[in-house]
Amino acid sequence: MRPLPAGTLTPLLLAAALALAGCGADEPDERELDATAQRGEELVAVHGCIGCHSADGSDRTGPTFLGQWGTERELDDGRVVVFDAEHVAEVLADPSSRSRADYGARMPAFPDLPAEEVEAITAYLEALGDGG
Repeated sequence: MRPLPAGTLTPLLLAAALALAGCGADEPDERELDATAQRGEELVAVHGCIGCHSADGSDRTGPTFLGQWGTERELDDGRVVVFDAEHVAEVLADPSSRSRADYGARMPAFPDLPAEEVEAITAYLEALGDGG
């Protein structure tokens, strides 16, 4: 590798810094999660939720978590429910009670999650925002 001519390193570093500063300028800011939501983020990884659900808006086997808070969804049985704390608790305990017609895969039940874990997961999903 040849050395750069004298005086070119500073302009190159400046150009690189400006280019990096512009990266992500149109992207939303990283969400600041409180301690409870951070714990929820860890739990969705530990319990394998993130294997089927994304947190970035992309579809996987199951629906994304991003932007779902407070939105309505139609279930297999025709009921319309709101994605809220009650919905999250019910789905975690008994996913078949709130199956969606637009996703064929069925998630496992987590009926024995401690209340603190349900609360943390709920806080994380709420932090991922609403669809509006």
